[in-house]
Amino acid sequence: MQNYKYNYIKRESDKNKHKFDVDIDNEQFNINLEHEISKLNKNFRLKGFRKGHVPINIAKPYLIDNAYKALINKMIPSIVSEIIRNEEKNNEDTQFLNSVDYIFDDKNILKFSFFAYCLPEIDFDVMKNNNLRLDIKDVTDKEIEDVIINLIKDIRPELLQDQTENISLTDDLIAQIGYEDIKNLQSLKSRVNELLTINNIRRAKSDLFEKMIDIIINKFEFYVPNTMVEEGIDLKEQELKQKLKQFKIELESFLKTQGKNFDELKNEWYNQQTNLLKREIVILKISKDFDIKPTQEEINEVIKNTNYDSIDYEYLQKISYSITQQKCFDKLIELSGVKIEDSQTKSVLDK
Repeated sequence: MQNYKYNYIKRESDKNKHKFDVDIDNEQFNINLEHEISKLNKNFRLKGFRKGHVPINIAKPYLIDNAYKALINKMIPSIVSEIIRNEEKNNEDTQFLNSVDYIFDDKNILKFSFFAYCLPEIDFDVMKNNNLRLDIKDVTDKEIEDVIINLIKDIRPELLQDQTENISLTDDLIAQIGYEDIKNLQSLKSRVNELLTINNIRRAKSDLFEKMIDIIINKFEFYVPNTMVEEGIDLKEQELKQKLKQFKIELESFLKTQGKNFDELKNEWYNQQTNLLKREIVILKISKDFDIKPTQEEINEVIKNTNYDSIDYEYLQKISYSITQQKCFDKLIELSGVKIEDSQTKSVLDK
């Protein structure tokens, strides 16, 4: 492992955003650069010499640019990580995000600055006395009937061949569908009502969670790493261009249909991505302050109910985040004093 000598100073802080200036030792850098050149020379080929046997003074002009880039790409992230670990060690209540914004001097790469972002200070007492409630939409008879008709169209469309406009739902018709062994109309209506109610409860839960997060974001100002925002914008741009290419639509034509230019679209993405990251940071802050994390039993329970033959690390992370988000919602419910009396609603929220 290479040794990186450097000095740093914490210059300024604004809310959760902290600026650091770094000065890398020039002598040690040159030693590390020579080591990087030697590593590359082990596989270097040059006419008249065997692979890995080119004299270093001859190989150096060919290798120095790649060695320089390789060293910089390893050294700077390593130094930044070490500085952040040191800051967290000296301030136990501080936790930094895994992204920084760099500021480089084109004339001297060995002197650079970066902005690091920690979890913001949030007083969760702000959740009290906001008159929040879980607004659950009632299921209508028409919604139930529409679902049943669509169900028949999907499973047994031939049963509706003679009924084009006013479809008559009867026990006999329902018995022929074969859905969950339900034999009569009233039983199917009850089942559909139950499923739609569960869906409405989950939607109401999501809406309430968004309102709670909005209260926190609007009350406490904090920054998000611009690097993360730009990464999100780049991803949206790639996805858009892929879709347009798939449907053979020119970007300019698409923008005309939206009534905006590309800069306006990117600005819209910027605001969306910033808001999304703020929400994720608030959830991370709740989980840290209240020591919220999924148990192995909870993760195993979710895995047991999946249809995947194998579970990769990325999917496990999604499961973990989903459980954490649910627990953070429960904590905000507790802090805000929202009362949930209905037993079915409680049952759905617990899942």
